[in-house]
Amino acid sequence: MNEFVDPVWQKLLEGNKAVNFEQLWGRNDAWFEKPNSGRSKGGWSGVCRIEIGGKFFFLKKQEKFLTYSLKAPFGQSVVVKEKDNLARFNNLKIPCVKLVYFGVRKFKGRVQGMIMTEALNGYISLDEAVLGYERLPLEKRRKVIHSLAKLVKFTHEKGQMHNSLYPKHLFIEENFARGGEPSQEPLSRFIDLETAKKAKNGSKKQLRDLDTLDRRSLFGSKTDRLAFVLAYLNQKSCNAKVRSFLKRLSAVSK
Repeated sequence: MNEFVDPVWQKLLEGNKAVNFEQLWGRNDAWFEKPNSGRSKGGWSGVCRIEIGGKFFFLKKQEKFLTYSLKAPFGQSVVVKEKDNLARFNNLKIPCVKLVYFGVRKFKGRVQGMIMTEALNGYISLDEAVLGYERLPLEKRRKVIHSLAKLVKFTHEKGQMHNSLYPKHLFIEENFARGGEPSQEPLSRFIDLETAKKAKNGSKKQLRDLDTLDRRSLFGSKTDRLAFVLAYLNQKSCNAKVRSFLKRLSAVSK
């Protein structure tokens, strides 16, 4: 058994009998997302949104859902990789969701893993944020775009990439996203670091982050997309540097 509990939440979890693997695995919570299958025959991974002592968390459960590498040639639960990525991002001060619980065990020959993170109260996903986005004044829209670009750029400067940069994995402070003044910091944060990787700053791998977000983004205009790139590059106009970057980005999607 390999377990970790954030001391901040230890007392709450203990008081609600949700502090160890057996207690958490035995919960019969509804799935927040339909479980994924694959990776290994009979393997699966699912996420629940749970309430413990009046607080909300996301609990990911996996069974025989393995990843393989030189360090783990016989396979290890994918939650191990996600836990390591969360720790690395937090050490680098990259805004992301916080780890609450992690655990892995072998049960009847099957590897089971769990990871629990805080629910981002007061934040909404980019998917949600863009609903009504068109009604925001231009200045407010640009501020939202700038906050997202700043987060992605900071991550890349730290030699990291999210590697699954879909709108549902980018969260924005809700009041700010709705056009009001920020009520909490940071303005933007990542969730779901299961596939995050290290990558040299400016590399083609990092460009894939931007390509994924650009192709999946719900921003309604090319102007908004250009505003994101300008903020990412810290440029005020579409100059030669920006055009060269856009050419490189376009080549990634081909």
